[in-house]
Amino acid sequence: MRIHKAKARKQYPCRKCSDPIEAGQEYLWYKHRYRPKVKFHTKHGYPRPSELTTSDKLFELYGAREALEDAISEIQDQGFEPEVPENQEVDDGDILLELLDRINVALDDLGAAVDEAVETAGSVADGYEESADNVEEYFGETEQVSNMRDNADQIREWIDALERVDLSDRPSAAQGEDLETSISVAQEFVETKIEELEGAIGELNL
Repeated sequence: MRIHKAKARKQYPCRKCSDPIEAGQEYLWYKHRYRPKVKFHTKHGYPRPSELTTSDKLFELYGAREALEDAISEIQDQGFEPEVPENQEVDDGDILLELLDRINVALDDLGAAVDEAVETAGSVADGYEESADNVEEYFGETEQVSNMRDNADQIREWIDALERVDLSDRPSAAQGEDLETSISVAQEFVETKIEELEGAIGELNL
């Protein structure tokens, strides 16, 4: 769907916040068929796929994917630099353990986000299969039925890709000959897990 940019000729309500779009301001808009234009401030950025689809099933599916993307962004924003209190002597082992604790929490959070996405995606796949069965019962094996079954298959393949990412694995405090090396190993570990999950997320092509 094409997203348009325009300059307001008069005041419009913004779909994404309570502040109006004032005359002379630039704004973004898009339009679904048979529906009014959706207008919003440019500060809100371009809409996400879940906002653009008119399909209830795809709305849920895209929302699940976006929730995963948001979970990754939130964890990446936290960073994984060691926290060393100023003017205090701290044992190297304590510094590393504190970092590992944060990494473990981050991986637990990602695991929970994956579980939720898998549950939602599975429900959507079931919905496509149920719809396909209903249509097939009355109209036989139509192209619509085939497309719905294909969608269900693709979603289940995406679920498999997500579940192949092992987020139960954890970095070890014993890795590395010194504190700096151990920290680097731990950081690389979580970055690799995030990259694996991002790759799995990208396998959804609906």
